[in-house]
Amino acid sequence: MRSEGSVLLQKAPGTQAEKARKLGVTQGTVSRWETGKSAPRSYEDRDACRRVYGIPLEAWARPASSAIGAQPPA
Repeated sequence: MRSEGSVLLQKAPGTQAEKARKLGVTQGTVSRWETGKSAPRSYEDRDACRRVYGIPLEAWARPASSAIGAQPPA
């Protein structure tokens, strides 16, 4: 099930490869996070998404329906 965090990460600028480089993970990891197959498990990964893309830590626990139409933070 997709989370608000996965929707916001997918809407964030850049390719999956670019996002992976900025977040310090693999492109496959970003793909799994964006599709909702998995979510960042560690605080460090969630915090990297917050620092780089402005995705709130709690967004990974909220269902995707709350992010429909949301714009990623600039």
